[in-house]
Amino acid sequence: MSTKEKDPIEYSISSTYKVNDVIYHKVFDDIGTVLDIGITKDNEKKMTVSFKKTGKKRLIMGVLAKK
Repeated sequence: MSTKEKDPIEYSISSTYKVNDVIYHKVFDDIGTVLDIGITKDNEKKMTVSFKKTGKKRLIMGVLAKK
C-alpha cells in the first residue's frame, strides 16, 4: 500500500474544503492539511490548516465575489 500524500488542491477563497484535504497556498508557497472546519462570528466558513513551512493558519473559504 502506498503512503504517498494526496495531490494538493490549490487554495481559493471561493472554494470549500473538508477535513484532511491537502491544499497548496500560492502566497505562502506551502502545502498543508485541513485540520478543522468552522464558522466565523460573521457567519463565514473558516478552516484551520497545518502547513509544512508556515505552521497553523486560519483561512476563510466559500466566499463568493459580490456583484
